[in-house]
Formats: sequence, C-alpha cells, structure tokens
Amino acid sequence: MDADLKPPVARILQELLGRPKGTKKMSARRLLRSFGYERRSQENVREICEQFRRAHIHVDLALAHPPSLDEPVTLILDESARPAATPAPSGPVVEGPPPLPRRGKLARRGRASIADIIAAVQEATVQVFTEVGGGSGVIVDPDGLILTSRHVVDSETGLSEREVRVDLWDGSHETATVVRSHRVLDYALLVIPRRKLLAVPIGDSLRLREAETVYVVGSPGGLTNSVSRGIVSAARRRCTTNVEYIQTDAAINPGNSGGPVVTEQGDLIGISTWTYVGDQPRAAHGLNFVIPVDYVVDDIQFLRRIGLTEACRRPYCRHCGWLHAAAPRYCECCGALLAGAGPEGSAP
Repeated sequence: MDADLKPPVARILQELLGRPKGTKKMSARRLLRSFGYERRSQENVREICEQFRRAHIHVDLALAHPPSLDEPVTLILDESARPAATPAPSGPVVEGPPPLPRRGKLARRGRASIADIIAAVQEATVQVFTEVGGGSGVIVDPDGLILTSRHVVDSETGLSEREVRVDLWDGSHETATVVRSHRVLDYALLVIPRRKLLAVPIGDSLRLREAETVYVVGSPGGLTNSVSRGIVSAARRRCTTNVEYIQTDAAINPGNSGGPVVTEQGDLIGISTWTYVGDQPRAAHGLNFVIPVDYVVDDIQFLRRIGLTEACRRPYCRHCGWLHAAAPRYCECCGALLAGAGPEGSAP
C-alpha cells in the first residue's frame, strides 16, 4: 500500500477497511470538498481518481458523472488490498461509540414549540476561551466532542492552541483539547472529558434552500446563549476563496463565531463564521456567513472511529490542524516541523 496518500484518501481507506463489504457512498460535492475543490474539472477528477487507484479503491467519479454534484458516488475497496484476517483476541468485546443523535431529534422529544427546541440548542452551546479571546461552540457528540471556529482557538502567533477553556450552559468549566482544525475552512474540533451531554443533531446543509428559516445561538459580546433569527439568503455563496458559505441575514456579531446555526427542527447546518461590514460610511447590514457542517462531517466520523480519548493523545500540528497517528518530525499534511522535533517546532 502506498504510504504517501493524501489525508482524505487515507481516512476513507481506513473506513473501508473497517467495513465488511468495503464500500461507501458519499455525494460528489463532499468528495471534492475533502480534497479542497468546489468545482469539478478534468484535472482534479484525474488527480482524485489516481489517488484512490494508488490506495486500491475504485471510485465512479468522472467529468460528467454523476450529473449533479449532490448525487452520490460509490467507493469500493479492492479486496486484494485487505490485510489477511487475524484471529480475534480473547477477552471482552469493545463497544464502538454511541450513535450520534438523529436529525429532528430535538423537535421530536416532547418539544412542541420552537422556543423549546432552541432551549435545547442553547443547552448544547458553549463558550470557548483562549488567552487572547474567545467565541462560541456547539456539542456535536454526547461524549464531549465540540465544534467551533479555527480563529476562536488561534493564539497571537496564528498557531492553533492545543488546550482551551470551555464554559458549559450549567456554569461548569472544562479544559478542552483541540484535536483537529482547518485554517482555510475555519473550523476546529475540541474534546472535553465529559459524557452523556446533550448534542445537537447534524443536519444536511447540502439540502438547504433559500428563504428557509435559521436560528443563530452564541455569546455575542459575552452575552451567553443569545438567539437571533433570519433566513437563508443564499444556500451556497462563494466569496474571495473557493469555500462555499451559507449566507444569512440572521444577526452574527463578535462572540458568535463557532456557535451553532440550526433549522427550525434544531438540526445543525453550520457554525457562525464571519460578517461583511462594508466600508464606512456605507456600512453593510445583514450579510453574514456560515461554514456548512458538511465540510466537517468526515472529520467528526474519523475522530469517533479512532476514539476521542485516543485523539487527545495523538500528535497535533498547530500549523494546519492535522492529527497524526505517530510522531513524525514533519507534519504529513503541511510539512511544518512538529513540536519536540527541533528548535523551530511549535509549542506543545
């Protein structure tokens, strides 16, 4: 097996190896996004297919197939690439992580009004603090996995912090470990040592449509659990980068960053990211942008597969936010010198 696989291919390979049939379906859009692309071209399709071929994975992606990027592609692992089975070790069976809450769960569990649904979202919303600032976050896994913005956990030097403080809805505090972040897409995943938490169900941001109602929860200006309401102004809006954001007129202010943006059913469709304010004296209003949650889903599933405790132990690159299975001298994703590898390494 080629050891020099790109991170998204390595993740999918590990997932397929863990599946009895070695198959997986995902939307073409999500597959392209995992490689950092928003549009399909002859060059990037060739690159993606070649990367999967080196991993002995067949993917039915082509320039004209599937016709829509929201339609699924199938990835199939060549069974010859699967390692020979070894006898199962004796001893107790280790259970996998509990399932994530299903979409619509907050709306079904005796919560008849939108006020009750948003109250549940508020319970799963946290404040995140570093030495230089803070923002909001949202619990996405009952075992303590939190989603927030990368810029919320950045230090003064622009490197991601490894540990931050998290304040929960009940007033308690925890030290969270940053286990994954992405500078361009501006998201980060944290783990706190708490279990059986209320988590917000992950929605399908790819199915979002203009004019749907959304709610923003966070702590603008330190005002905890503030709620604003608006509509989806644009389901996919490309700005100065290749990133596609959700545009909304729901109020987003400093302190909201990383907080949940949910549907009327309480499903998470993204996190508050940035606001366009324009140039004085012609300041803009109601131009707010949300990073869609579908950018993050694969990383959430990967962390749950390896275990959140294991993720906290693994070496973490504070430059690009990549998590390593071993402790290499240089980051396998961005090439930065890692902590402990030399005088230029980032602080642990």
